[in-house]
Amino acid sequence: MLSVLVASSLGIATGIFAFVAGVALTGSWLASAVIAAFAAGLVSLWAHRSPSLALDAGACSRGLKISSGVATLLALIVLARLASL
Repeated sequence: MLSVLVASSLGIATGIFAFVAGVALTGSWLASAVIAAFAAGLVSLWAHRSPSLALDAGACSRGLKISSGVATLLALIVLARLASL
């Protein structure tokens, strides 16, 4: 479960960057949304199938997992807001 969350967070961040790059290159929001979805899916799949680090879910407490999840969510929101400017 932990590797799925890490892979999806990485995929979302990649999708945000790919969306901004797609808008800059094509000028079309629709084309950049397709590019972003493809890039996010590809990176999520790659990160889930071949993790570079072994994740041990028992190595951290429940409070640390919750605070890490909240921090990741807030960081993705800030990244999306910065990308929209």
